[in-house]
Amino acid sequence: MHVVASGAYCLRHSFFCPSDLKTKTEQQQQQPTRRNKSYSPLSLSCLSFGIGGMAVEEMQDEIEIVKAPSDKRQYEVLHLANGLRALLIHDPDIASPAYSHEGADAANIGSWSRDDRDSEHLCEDNSDGSEESCGEEDEELTGSDEDEEEEFRDGTNSGSEKAASRKGPDRSHSHCNHADGECVGNESHDDIYNENEEELDGDHRSGVAPTKKAAAALCVGVGSFSDPRDAQGLAHFLEHMLFMGSSKFPDENEYDNFLSKHGGSSNAFTETEFTCYHFDVSSRFLKPALDRFSQFFISPLVKFEAMEREVQAVDSEFDQVRQSDGCRLQQLRSHTADSSHPFHTFSWGNRESLSEPISRGVDMQEKLLGMYKEHYLANRMKLCVLGGEPLETLKAWVLEFFGEAREGGSERIFFPLERALWEAGKIYWVEAVKEQHNLSLTWILPCLEAAYLQKPQDYISHLIGHEGAGSLLSLLKAKGWASGLSAGIGDGGFERNTAAYMFNVSIDLTVLGLSKVFDVIGLLHQYLKMLREIKPQEWVFQELQSMGIMEFKFAEEESADDYVVHLASV
Repeated sequence: MHVVASGAYCLRHSFFCPSDLKTKTEQQQQQPTRRNKSYSPLSLSCLSFGIGGMAVEEMQDEIEIVKAPSDKRQYEVLHLANGLRALLIHDPDIASPAYSHEGADAANIGSWSRDDRDSEHLCEDNSDGSEESCGEEDEELTGSDEDEEEEFRDGTNSGSEKAASRKGPDRSHSHCNHADGECVGNESHDDIYNENEEELDGDHRSGVAPTKKAAAALCVGVGSFSDPRDAQGLAHFLEHMLFMGSSKFPDENEYDNFLSKHGGSSNAFTETEFTCYHFDVSSRFLKPALDRFSQFFISPLVKFEAMEREVQAVDSEFDQVRQSDGCRLQQLRSHTADSSHPFHTFSWGNRESLSEPISRGVDMQEKLLGMYKEHYLANRMKLCVLGGEPLETLKAWVLEFFGEAREGGSERIFFPLERALWEAGKIYWVEAVKEQHNLSLTWILPCLEAAYLQKPQDYISHLIGHEGAGSLLSLLKAKGWASGLSAGIGDGGFERNTAAYMFNVSIDLTVLGLSKVFDVIGLLHQYLKMLREIKPQEWVFQELQSMGIMEFKFAEEESADDYVVHLASV
């Protein structure tokens, strides 16, 4: 059984109830600057980019880029005439292509036929050890076998936050941080590609570190918060449909097959306020991959005949998370939220939410195209491209392929809270799937996006989550009531958005602690009262700042795919 307090992760027994913690935000914002817990070896200064370990703030015509000393990459921010913003990254460690994309690619890739695309698809393991099942190529499939085409897609809906996941946001339904696998194909042995494939695979066979890949990610400023009430899960559904061919590349499997044939993979995830598409590929094939990728945002077909299969794909992804305590808890939070706010939605989507409207005469294809035309506009797009080519070359490619994205969408979409999101004082006891007892309490804080340098929430989470002598956890352990405690704001879209930031305290209870759940809550509030009385301590900020600077300077390099997603989803 779960006990939950106002938006948290209810586990075996978990406590969930809305609380009213008042933080000293204004005082904390005056304290020394420090960095986030999620570190990236880059810090941009520009309001257009900035999340995790990077910050972005527009400085008139100049953009300051602060890098870790170990970061050899070069960066350039590009603003296209249509309003699209792009971050270009040159990585000198990525080998330059051995031949001209203008010549060899046109000859080789242009002559690539459907008969060359019969490689079997496999799945990569997720970072969390889970694995996604993948289907065969479906160019010759008919009947019920066509349903397996959906397995090429990501497991997102929506907020995986891969993430979101992307060591941060996840790759599946980003709202529950359930990571998806990525499908990759075996290399075929066509004569055209034998030489290239041997070069790509040679390092793996010899035990040498694999060659770095090129990657790109594009985030559009619309997500599940924009779902219409009569078609919940529409943003996630649209994400799936964009993979189903474009005017320039009408074959449904063109994009996936091209990437898998050249050592790459693709995925996407739908968050509450944005949707992110991304891929990686062997560096020599970045240009043709960008060509195919850009068509998602210029001329997708959104084929009627593919809709039923993709509804099934969305439904399958929802079925996969039915036994996830985190995802079930998230849906409880949504279901109990104020019905007038987008929090109160079924953002995953499933067969019922997407097919039932059709039975009422709703033109679902028209709804998909309507959302695309209204929101998939250049001013709401942020692109990040990483490759081994010089910045000028990357710039030319971005201008060539993404300059045709439709103008518009100049204003960001906001979802302010006009009244309490949850009814105060509510307690939910939820039976968990896993054998565990957990107390979860959530406080609704204002959007702290503008305080990314001060990070007041990290100050509080550091103190509440401390495990040393004199900490709240040490007292709970001494009483035999708890075995673990974590505190802070998650990376997903439900936890961080323009409406609010959700500060959560999650306590793993013992059997004895479960019977003393209200005493545990009492001790937590006593601790919070003590923190308010002693007020913010500068030495704590300085300690956190020092640790943040060290982690920024010596941050481990992320994979190309994770890195571009991290930067584009700012």
